[in-house]
Amino acid sequence: MRERILSHVALAQRVSTAAPAKGMQTAIIGVDGCGGAGKSTFAGVLSELLNDCAVIHTDDFASWEVPLDWYPRLLEQVLVPLSENLPARFQRYDWPTSRLAEWRTVFPQPFVVMEGVSATREEFKPFLAFSIYVETDRETRLSRGLRRDGEETKQKWLGWMRHEDAYLERDDPISSADLIISGDPKSQNDSSSAIVVLGP
Repeated sequence: MRERILSHVALAQRVSTAAPAKGMQTAIIGVDGCGGAGKSTFAGVLSELLNDCAVIHTDDFASWEVPLDWYPRLLEQVLVPLSENLPARFQRYDWPTSRLAEWRTVFPQPFVVMEGVSATREEFKPFLAFSIYVETDRETRLSRGLRRDGEETKQKWLGWMRHEDAYLERDDPISSADLIISGDPKSQNDSSSAIVVLGP
């Protein structure tokens, strides 16, 4: 892929022109990619660019035991209500205690960023206004994950990555992305106000 630089101003202009899915007040921006790709960091930047809009993390639904098949709960509690222009109310999964924790509410608003592994999966596409894929090499992703979660989680991470591989093969989110960006630090420039775009 041929790299190019996109300023944060240009990124905001491009994403903010995305029209919500039919009948929706809220334009949902999906930020997909594998674990450790840099999605959460990028989603935080994007939220600021979109007037501090709400960010929904798929990690609030996933777990080590259920890496990808949690999506019906997100559909029911988040996407369907927002598609009906109603508040989304969901219960956050707490990883340290392996339990559902407090309830959170996201109200309809101009933009909502939804980030995480499989955030642009086939089941979610009817609700999305714009999709972004964060591409980062496997070694970097695993290194980041182990640095965050500890070396003792390596087998869990390797199992998680096998589920990701199956998702990538099934849904091919890169091909359908409106924007592919790099989460690899080796390809980033020194500017904190720009991103490296890989495609399309």
